[in-house]
Amino acid sequence: MTIKLNSLEDTLMIDKLRHAADEGVEIDLIVRGICCYHPQTKLQEKNIKVVSIIDRFLEHTRIYHFHNDGVSKVYLASADWMTRNLSRRIEVAFPILKESAKALLLAELDAQLHDNKKGRYVACKKENQFIEGDETIGSQEKMFELVSKYNF
Repeated sequence: MTIKLNSLEDTLMIDKLRHAADEGVEIDLIVRGICCYHPQTKLQEKNIKVVSIIDRFLEHTRIYHFHNDGVSKVYLASADWMTRNLSRRIEVAFPILKESAKALLLAELDAQLHDNKKGRYVACKKENQFIEGDETIGSQEKMFELVSKYNF
C-alpha cells in the first residue's frame, strides 16, 4: 500500500500500519510534515518506508493506494491521520473510479516516491538520507508536466 498524507500522528493508525508490516505488507508512506511512526520490529523496519518532501508548494492531497493480486484501488481523503481528525470530526474518503484520474494520482505517488531533488527517506535514528538516482527528478516539476497533459 502507498499512503500520502501531510501528517501521521494518530497512534491507532500507526499501530494498524505496524501490524500490517508485521504480517508482511509492504507500505510506502509519503508524509510531508509531522510523522510519529517509528519501527518497533525488524519487519516494520523492512516493510515500511517513509519519504518526506519539503518543496516550494504546500500540497494537501491525501491519497491511499491499495494493491493486491493485481487489484488496484485508489482513494482520496479529507484528513491527515491525526487524532484530532480521526476521533473528533467527520472526515471523508472516497474511491477514484475514473481510470484517467487514477492514473494521474498513481503517477503523482510514483513521482514523489522517486523525488531525488527534494525527497528524503525518514529514518528513526535521525539519519535521513536524500533519495538517490541517476538524474535529478523533482516531484513538483513532474506534476506540472503530468497535469499539463490533462484537459480538465
